[in-house]
Amino acid sequence: MGDTRQILSVQAGDWFRLLLDKAKCPMASIDGIIRQKPGTLYHAIVTEMASGRVRSGLQMLEKTSAVNEMPRYCEAAARHYVELRASALGSVDLVAPTWHENYAITDEIRKLLKESGKIQNTRSYEVFDSSRWEVARKASARHYEKGQAVTFIRSVGGFAQGETVQVHDIAGNQVHVQTHDGRIAPVPLTRPHSFDVGQIRSIDVGVGDTILLRKNQWRLVNGHVSTVESIAGDGTIHLNSGLTIPPTYRTFTHGYCLTAFRSQSRTAEHVIVAGTSMDARSFYTALSRGRTGCDLFVPDFKVFKEQMAESLPRPSATDLIVQPPTHEERMKAILVHAQEHVRNARDMLTEARSIEEGIQGLATHAKDAWRNDLPSFRLHYALRFCHESMRRLNLLQHHERQSTRN
Repeated sequence: MGDTRQILSVQAGDWFRLLLDKAKCPMASIDGIIRQKPGTLYHAIVTEMASGRVRSGLQMLEKTSAVNEMPRYCEAAARHYVELRASALGSVDLVAPTWHENYAITDEIRKLLKESGKIQNTRSYEVFDSSRWEVARKASARHYEKGQAVTFIRSVGGFAQGETVQVHDIAGNQVHVQTHDGRIAPVPLTRPHSFDVGQIRSIDVGVGDTILLRKNQWRLVNGHVSTVESIAGDGTIHLNSGLTIPPTYRTFTHGYCLTAFRSQSRTAEHVIVAGTSMDARSFYTALSRGRTGCDLFVPDFKVFKEQMAESLPRPSATDLIVQPPTHEERMKAILVHAQEHVRNARDMLTEARSIEEGIQGLATHAKDAWRNDLPSFRLHYALRFCHESMRRLNLLQHHERQSTRN
């Protein structure tokens, strides 16, 4: 199940589109949109975008009060988010296209929540930020740099599940890391599915904070969003969902603001989108998360519209393979070729008839010249012209017979 107009996985590519276009798998489609209430303007906007007309949907959105244009758009989006969360509206999702905007909006939200006493007893955590490398990139030593962090998704090569180490040096085709006990060991590059590469970042977490989990481990599921209920002395975080984040799990971040990719498949009562620019695929995905309404915060709406690039399908190896023509395509090409020969034959026949008429006129002229005893040299040239014209006529008739046979 999926939507080829929404964001697609980097590693898997446009696999869903290929199944539909190349494999010709039987499918059933849902024509109506049920997340938004039919008959509302929001439903009409999302329907327009779902049909591939994202720019047209953006123009419809421009005529509403949902577009907010201001220089300090990140702060405005954060304030609006806090206000909506405090109201009886229900769930609210805030989406930003880049991590830079995500961090700026998150800082502003947490500042407002601290001022109102919603976040208390904060402490600092060193968390792992994934660089989201593809498998092929993780398997090649030339992409690594000293100081990068490597966290292990599963136990492999003497490293425990959940262990995070730092890149110490790169030597040829090997990447060496330093463990917490000072040991230098090579990263098992032949097992790229067993680890992730990124950076260590420091964040503050307090009671009342919203946390987003970013790795599957034990009962902790990637993408789960929950609120911090309490923090133990050893750093263990207890969530209001009943889950516990142990001190060894450090692949999480604040969950107030999501990227367009992370927002996919989510549903909230209201969605807020904030950014300087987005492509059509990301904007459609983000704006369609709401059930009852949406808001857009941008620094310059004119620039936002102009920079919205249409998301084209990425070519795959299957797309680049030249398929042999089918029997129907071959017969169609033969028919087009035959029709071209027939047209050429008709043109030559028309020219031959014209030459024949000219020859008959010259013959009549020659007879008159003979009777009237015109100078012999004029008669001589007239007869030569008739002879050459007859030769051309015979040649054209020969070509006509050949074309007819072809």
